[in-house]
Amino acid sequence: MPIVAAFWQHPTAETGWRLIIASPSVEKDGAMPIYRRVQDALQQMPETPIRLGDIYAVGDRDPLVVWLRSSIPSDFPLQGLDVTVPLANYSSYAPDEAALARLHIHRLARPDVPAPSGGALVS
Repeated sequence: MPIVAAFWQHPTAETGWRLIIASPSVEKDGAMPIYRRVQDALQQMPETPIRLGDIYAVGDRDPLVVWLRSSIPSDFPLQGLDVTVPLANYSSYAPDEAALARLHIHRLARPDVPAPSGGALVS
């Protein structure tokens, strides 16, 4: 399952941490296969304080994912990058009143580079 982006959305007054996982597979097969895979992984790590409800699977055409993949300059590191991004018209999983979001990018594939398949999302 190719993953084109994986990032944490920092908590806001309305929400806690959110892990966003983007894959073209969501466009084709829906989000359930990703949720099943994540749930299987979480069951293997019971000490991990991540709840399945804190994870959002989106397609590679998700507006925020498209914006990130096309806007972050190629000389930036692709892992461990903290950025603040505008949310207006970009995010269906962020609070409506939020204008900006702080993200911690774990994986971000450039649009012109094939997405890596699978692999650990938490380092």
